Amino acid sequence: MARIGKAGWEDWSIAAHAREGDFVLVTNNEIDFAAIYAEAPLHAGLVILAPNVNRGLQKRLFRAALNALAVSGEPINGLLKVSLEAGTITLECVELGGGAEAHVKTN
Repeated sequence: MARIGKAGWEDWSIAAHAREGDFVLVTNNEIDFAAIYAEAPLHAGLVILAPNVNRGLQKRLFRAALNALAVSGEPINGLLKVSLEAGTITLECVELGGGAEAHVKTN
């Protein structure tokens, strides 16, 4: 957020800014933002990169997220969680409104 002049904003302010701008929010903060977005009636989507890792691994996780979204389309009212465990990237797509859940694994 610092790059766009929003450093120091509270999580709810960041989420509101993303929703108002129709932006997909990408973060490492799953607990807070998943709760905020679950309450939103409509949002462009939330991407969680977990765990919080170094920049090189974050780029790898982000690339996996972009590749998944290129296939599945916009994550409207959804959460895409990109995880790394034992060198394997796992993608989990969930509707924040309590809908169906899908799991996809990739390297």
